[in-house]
Amino acid sequence: MNKIDISDALNGVDMQLVEAAAPEKAWDALGEKAPAAEKKRLGKRIRGLLGAVTGAFRKHKFLRIAVPVLAVLALAVILDGTFHIRSGLVLKAYALGEAEHPERSRSADDLQKAGEAKGSGIPLADFFNRSMAEILGGTETEGNHANRVYSPLNSYMALAMLAECTGGESRAEILQLLGADSIETLRKQASSVYLANSLYTHEAKSVLANSLWLSNGISYHEDTVKTLADTYFASSFRGEMGSEGYSKALRTWITEATDGLLDGRYTNGVSMTPNTVAAVVSAMNLDVKWDGFKKIDSHPGTFNAPDGKRDVTYMYQDIESTTYVLGDSFQAVRVKMGGGMSMWLILPNRGAGGFTPEELLWNETYSTFVRTLIRKEYRTGWGEIGEGLAWKPVKVHLTLPRFDITAENDLKDSFRRLGISKVFSEHEADFSGISEEGAYLSELRQASRLIANEEGVRAVSFTFGRADTKAAIPDEVSLIFNRPFLFLLTSVDDLPLYAGIVNQP
Repeated sequence: MNKIDISDALNGVDMQLVEAAAPEKAWDALGEKAPAAEKKRLGKRIRGLLGAVTGAFRKHKFLRIAVPVLAVLALAVILDGTFHIRSGLVLKAYALGEAEHPERSRSADDLQKAGEAKGSGIPLADFFNRSMAEILGGTETEGNHANRVYSPLNSYMALAMLAECTGGESRAEILQLLGADSIETLRKQASSVYLANSLYTHEAKSVLANSLWLSNGISYHEDTVKTLADTYFASSFRGEMGSEGYSKALRTWITEATDGLLDGRYTNGVSMTPNTVAAVVSAMNLDVKWDGFKKIDSHPGTFNAPDGKRDVTYMYQDIESTTYVLGDSFQAVRVKMGGGMSMWLILPNRGAGGFTPEELLWNETYSTFVRTLIRKEYRTGWGEIGEGLAWKPVKVHLTLPRFDITAENDLKDSFRRLGISKVFSEHEADFSGISEEGAYLSELRQASRLIANEEGVRAVSFTFGRADTKAAIPDEVSLIFNRPFLFLLTSVDDLPLYAGIVNQP
């Protein structure tokens, strides 16, 4: 994976990098063995190339001129690819900061805390469970059985950054939803969650990238910008709000952070306006392998979709021993993946009394299952955990369709229902954490894509939040009622006594 490079998008754009986390020592957090493995593979490839060249020299004299030229070209390609891989081992989140802000580098001691940070998300069980049910479990209308995908972790990181930018009741609501009793608690937790979910090995890649986009015409609180760099590993930029160049740089940053897997349908609408005070972006990039699925075992079949039968390709494998969960309304099985990750596959019960996947999200037994997973309580032993929920290691014959799903979720209404309202209100929002400019969160949305095939799972997402200035009452105004209008006649205590419309005065 490359570091984020938006240099092409910056041509002619008046933009400044303000702060950026820039740890070359990210090797410690991402896996020290990765560079050594690449060197070993490089040596093997070069030895193979030299062997092929020697053999060609012996067998074909007429190639003694052509072969060295081809060998040099091949070697150049190998070296370029290897350096490309090596440079890619640095997190995208630290891009553009290495030269400009080396002082922002985190120490090796900080990065070594990544291992200790595992389990830091346990207090977030309620937030993850509630947000998944709210955003994925919306009411389905007949004929609109859409695929859905949502990243709770990506949303958490974006909300945590927004908490830093806000103040007063706006911040308090976010802290309450995220289960943090103070901004200091949130900072410690967010940093731990970030480190615990940053991984780069030959079998698993998990990268979180954060950024803050500011206006070059507004003053900001420098301590907040520094906190976002130090605690959230966020790069911060300044530019001309509303200019196409600055918005293009933002879109390019998102495209780079998600490896271009989310096309223009999801990124073209991301922009900043002349009224934008600040924008935050959090991106997640996941590439994880699994063993057991082989293309030779894949076969065509039929999938019973809500709107009819579909022809699909099924993957198959036998798992000798894995965790199986039997609930009163579903079955679930754990498929182990690289880097210690897992994919849990959940199948709602069918027939009379069964649930659709959307309905299951609100089921109490399923909620207990999710909380048990996040809190790692299932690791304490086997048997019953809660009413109607049993766990046991079993052999599983697994048949799973390949799938590639993409979705976009407008998070504003969902998070309003989850308890965040002030930050979305023009009258009540408080963004004093980042600036004294009156602003409110005018946009908060997430786009995600997840691909599952025989090799593993590839998933990317970004969450974008934009704060715009509040509407201001001008010093002078002219009103000419020269078209139809409404009226209200109210009492002394503002009760409407009469109301009407004047179409023909």
